[in-house]
Amino acid sequence: MRFKPFMTVVGLETVHKVTRVEGRWIRAADANAKKPTAYERGGGTTLSWLAFYRDGKRGPLGLLVDGVHGQAVSQLPDRRAVYDLAMTPNGLVVSKRSF
Repeated sequence: MRFKPFMTVVGLETVHKVTRVEGRWIRAADANAKKPTAYERGGGTTLSWLAFYRDGKRGPLGLLVDGVHGQAVSQLPDRRAVYDLAMTPNGLVVSKRSF
């Protein structure tokens, strides 16, 4: 959820919650042919977050909220890799950790 720019003056910044991690196939044919893998994180998507998706810019919250949306990032699979997920002002970034 992004707040209106003037809200950063009072200390409010973008809020995010990772609700699901799932596997992704490179080819659509593979994704359609294989069983998907998905894991909920942190309780998954809550009813309150769904309400923000639906009504975030309507009513009184519209004065404070600039946008509410979902975002996905992906990286090629590597069973031996560790990935870092970071929130930036522009959205989520996933990067493979170097050892």
